[in-house]
Amino acid sequence: MTRFRLSTILLALLLLLCACSTTSTAVKERAEGKRKLGMQLMSQGETTEALKELLEAEKVYADDPELQNDLGYAYLAKEKPELAVEHFQKALRLKPDFGEARNSLGVTYLELGNPDAAIAALLPLTEDLLYPTPHFPLTNLGLAYYRKGQYDESVRYYLAALKERPRFLKAMRGLGLTYMAMGKGVEAVGILRKAVELAPKAQLLYMDLARAYRLAGDIPGAEETYRALVRIDPYSDTAAEARKALQGLK
Repeated sequence: MTRFRLSTILLALLLLLCACSTTSTAVKERAEGKRKLGMQLMSQGETTEALKELLEAEKVYADDPELQNDLGYAYLAKEKPELAVEHFQKALRLKPDFGEARNSLGVTYLELGNPDAAIAALLPLTEDLLYPTPHFPLTNLGLAYYRKGQYDESVRYYLAALKERPRFLKAMRGLGLTYMAMGKGVEAVGILRKAVELAPKAQLLYMDLARAYRLAGDIPGAEETYRALVRIDPYSDTAAEARKALQGLK
């Protein structure tokens, strides 16, 4: 083979590789554009149109972990948690260290009423020192153990979440409910009062706090909490429930 012919073959191969690379990049860019449009529609509440765009993106480039994760969110929004699980799992197969997908998978298992699967999904995140928001999986683990009736473990994870993010209301409320399930009214009052101070218009927290006061035997505290709740929005269903509870205390 002459040097000229060898050079020609090598040049042809190089051009072919460049063309393939360009095509691959174009495909990925097209899929990414549809993915971003889908998530924009999701943020606007257009879940059906969002899902259409994401599914179109999947036809173009299915091996994108971000896309699979977004499809999981879309199916959750469409109240199809079983399908969401499939996509979160695929995202993790494509990217095993994808912490966001792992946490979302755990949350979806909780929605499906499977706390054991949620725990198995979430526990690896407690060992991931690079995961930027550890209070989320720690709180979700607290809820998983709460639903299993393993309250000591639930408290441990809620406290760990609050160590990471002391003002995280979801963990504060979860800890309060767990204390109540354990019959620890005083402890429940302590954490739920802090939660109410951080969210003074959250009627659900007032209901929880009033229940905690009743469990602790502090009826005046419960009465004042119910009255404070009614003052927030006198015409809400929660206010009506609080008035009924007040009558029951007399």
